[in-house]
Amino acid sequence: MSHAICEYRGDFGRIALLDVDRPLVMHAHPQCHVLLKARGMDAHFSVRGAAQPLRDDTAVLINTWEPHAYVQVGEQVPDTVFLALYLDPAWLRGIDRRLHGAASPHFFEHPVKRFGHDLRNRIDDLVEEMSCAQAVGRRLLEGEIESIVMDIVGAGHGPGSALAHGLRSAPDRRVRRALDLLQNCASGDRAIDGLASAVGLSRAHFFKLFREATGLTPHLYVNTLRMESALRTLACSDVTLSRLSTDLGFSAQGHFTRFFEQRIGTVPSQYRRVVSVLAHEPGRPMQSDGSVPH
Repeated sequence: MSHAICEYRGDFGRIALLDVDRPLVMHAHPQCHVLLKARGMDAHFSVRGAAQPLRDDTAVLINTWEPHAYVQVGEQVPDTVFLALYLDPAWLRGIDRRLHGAASPHFFEHPVKRFGHDLRNRIDDLVEEMSCAQAVGRRLLEGEIESIVMDIVGAGHGPGSALAHGLRSAPDRRVRRALDLLQNCASGDRAIDGLASAVGLSRAHFFKLFREATGLTPHLYVNTLRMESALRTLACSDVTLSRLSTDLGFSAQGHFTRFFEQRIGTVPSQYRRVVSVLAHEPGRPMQSDGSVPH
């Protein structure tokens, strides 16, 4: 059965060890997402319309808000432990000026990056530390994350090589208005009802413009907000699952549990038991600048 082994949250974003033995539905994250194989079988993620390989010597790189899914290729469903990094673009910009464009939808030019034995050994060391340690030191973990990230992400990014694109940079003012409304009301499908008329568009025209501007459907965008809110709440509060489910707009706690498991591979109660907060997180309702591709 899929489960989260551990997750640590800090100024860098999140880092998790996830043991996943089933496909995950199409979803997105507001962070730069780096996927590494920790152990188990080779796997594939659907990114940009193709199955991208995750092996001992490859990283799968997913831009902020870029839709992706864990997919089965062939008859056997992989049973793989992933080292998953969800990197705050603001943190990336702070560690190296070459990463100024981390929030850009084109920051990762290619979805797969190959690497050598030295980095593989450091990844293995980090996985071992996260798997076995009673408590991971914040500074040590952040230093290891920064070293790995710079090896994978830093190469090929010259100073100021990409501009940062924020949430409100969508070219159509009606889409920008819709994003503001949705960000303040991430309570499921009800948040989308009446949204088209609120910004002066027919439903069909609104969905078309939204997809063209962001690369996402309104439902996928809202579901990403809901998932981020769920993860943050589970990590940083003792709110009951029943209350959290209601707050996020689910009609039953079982629906919320299924929604959560389909996107992260584990149920909310199990996730809450293994997540740790390493540092005080600034009071940002969304990660960094809430960037959306366009």
